Amino acid sequence: MEEFEFDNFNFSIELPDEKDKLFKEFNIEYCHNAELKSGKKWFLRYSEGYRLASEKLFAQLDGSAHNANLLVYPIVFISRQYIELSLKELINGLNYIRIEKYTFPCDHKLTDLWKEFHRLSVSIDESQKPQESILKNIERLIVEFDEIDNFSMNFRYPTDNSKEKAPSLKITNIDLDNFRITMNKISNFLTWQSNAIYHLIDNKEAFYYDLWRKFDKNYNPNDN
Repeated sequence: MEEFEFDNFNFSIELPDEKDKLFKEFNIEYCHNAELKSGKKWFLRYSEGYRLASEKLFAQLDGSAHNANLLVYPIVFISRQYIELSLKELINGLNYIRIEKYTFPCDHKLTDLWKEFHRLSVSIDESQKPQESILKNIERLIVEFDEIDNFSMNFRYPTDNSKEKAPSLKITNIDLDNFRITMNKISNFLTWQSNAIYHLIDNKEAFYYDLWRKFDKNYNPNDN
């Protein structure tokens, strides 16, 4: 076998040069631009982005072991991130309904976030409040996810943070089709609750807006 000579290797692929930059703000072709939003009111855009990304990755599974064995890591990580962001979104909204302040815990444990959502969910309209059996099933799946990946690290890195750098995962196989189907059901629940909470927020803001109009010294009811 001939020894590889780096100096004689002909690169036919593009490599970064001194003009390259990752984060350019604008492209004259608008279809290539992405609008960025951040802040306490933008959880939905983030969570929906991760949900859509997992959906796109699932679409790449064509039955080949090669794709499944590689895509499993970003699929599970992105799915967990979606759940975490969604729970924080729900908590954020419920706190606004209760105390007129957007706030949420910085915790990454899904079980802790679920408990906080469950505690605050008394604010949800009775017609949109899930049956206890549904809540128990969601909680069971949340606990299962946390047992596999409790700090959103195990599908990002192959080792844990211990001195021994032990393998991060204790399982060796996942039925990805079952994972996809079950995640869709979890997503249905989270979307349902999100819609209910945003409806309550809209009603609250509309109520305060009406009050403001009535007490505004320049407000004239005959203007309507």
